[in-house]
Amino acid sequence: MSGLKNCPHTGQPLIVSEFCDSFLYSEKTGVYYYKNARSLSYDDNYFSEEYKAQYGKTYIEDEKHLRHLAGIRLKRIKKYLNPHAFIFEIGCAAGFFLDEAKKRGYKTGGMEISAFASQHARELFNLNVICHSFADHPSGIIKRYITHPIDAIASFFTIEHFSDQKAVFQNISQLLKSGGILSLALPSIGGPLFRRNRKLWIDTHPEDHFADYSPDSLKKVLNLYGFRVLKIYPASYHPERIHPFLCRFPFSSAYKIYADLAKYGDTMEVLAVKTQDF
Repeated sequence: MSGLKNCPHTGQPLIVSEFCDSFLYSEKTGVYYYKNARSLSYDDNYFSEEYKAQYGKTYIEDEKHLRHLAGIRLKRIKKYLNPHAFIFEIGCAAGFFLDEAKKRGYKTGGMEISAFASQHARELFNLNVICHSFADHPSGIIKRYITHPIDAIASFFTIEHFSDQKAVFQNISQLLKSGGILSLALPSIGGPLFRRNRKLWIDTHPEDHFADYSPDSLKKVLNLYGFRVLKIYPASYHPERIHPFLCRFPFSSAYKIYADLAKYGDTMEVLAVKTQDF
C-alpha cells in the first residue's frame, strides 16, 4: 500500500495523518490507511502458533469460545432473516460460525483463503467452503458453487486484511441481494486504545491491517456501497485502558452502558441492510 495516494472509496487525495507518517487519512470518510501494511501467509501456522501467541490457545482449541460468539451473532441477525435464509461468510476459517448457522436451519456457504482452514470446514462439518481470496474476482467462482440468492453476508475480523478495500466492499454489495443483511466485526479506532494511548496503538498495529475504521467512518463507507447501518455494537470492553478503578463495580456497569451508547470499543460489530444496488 506504499503507493496509495487517493482514498479507495472516494478517489479523493489522502493526507498524511497528524500523528504518524505511516498512516494516511481520508478527510471525506475518516478512514486511516496503513502505508506499511503487507499481506501475510494464512497457512496452518497462522491458526496455530500465531493465533496462540495472541489468545493463549490455537484457533482449533478456541472452538468453544468461537462457537459462543457465533451464537451471539446469529441471535442478532435472526430477526432480519427468514428461517431458511442463505448465509455466506467471507473468511470463514475452520467453519465454526457456518456450522452454528447450519444447526439453526440456515443454508450456508463460505470463502476462506487458507487451505488448512477451508479443508477443516469441508471435511469435519461438511460445509460448502471455497478456498479462494474474496478480493480476487470472487463473483464468478462463487456463482459456480452457490446457486442460492445470498440473504446475508458475514465477515468477522477479515475486511481489514484486504489491500484493495474498494474491491471488497464492491464485491459484497454486488453479491448480496437487495434487502440482504451484512454482519461485520472489525477493529475500531473509536475506542480507548486509539483515543487515549495513540503511541501504543501505533506500536501494536498489526502489519496485515490495511485500513482502520471508526463507527462513523464505516457508516459513511457502507453508505457509498448502498448500505444503511442498522446497529453498531462495541465488540469488546476495556475500561482498564482508561483507568483501573473503572473495572470495579458499579463503575464497570456504568462504563459498559456508556460504551454501548457511544459505540466506544477497540473492536466493533456492525449490522447493515442493503438498500440499493451499487
